[in-house]
Amino acid sequence: MLKNKNLIKIFTLITFLIMITVNALANIFPDQVWTIIILFVGAIIAALTTIREKNLSYGLVPVWAYFGIYLKHGSPDFLMECILM
Repeated sequence: MLKNKNLIKIFTLITFLIMITVNALANIFPDQVWTIIILFVGAIIAALTTIREKNLSYGLVPVWAYFGIYLKHGSPDFLMECILM
C-alpha cells in the first residue's frame, strides 16, 4: 500500500511540474511564431523525458495541456469535428 501512495505522490508532482512547464512556455512570448517554437521545444522535451524515464503519465500531460491551449486559441469548430468523426 505504501508503494501505491508513493506512486500517487510522484504522479501528482510530475503532473504539476509539467503543467507549470507548459504554461510557462506557452505564456512567455506573445508573438505567434515564438509561441509555436516554444511549444514545439516543450513537446520535444516532454517526448524525450517520457522516453528516457519510461513514464507514460509524463507524456500524457503535455498532450492534454496542448489540446486545452488549442481549444482556447484555436478553431471552435475543431472540437465539433472531433466529436462528429
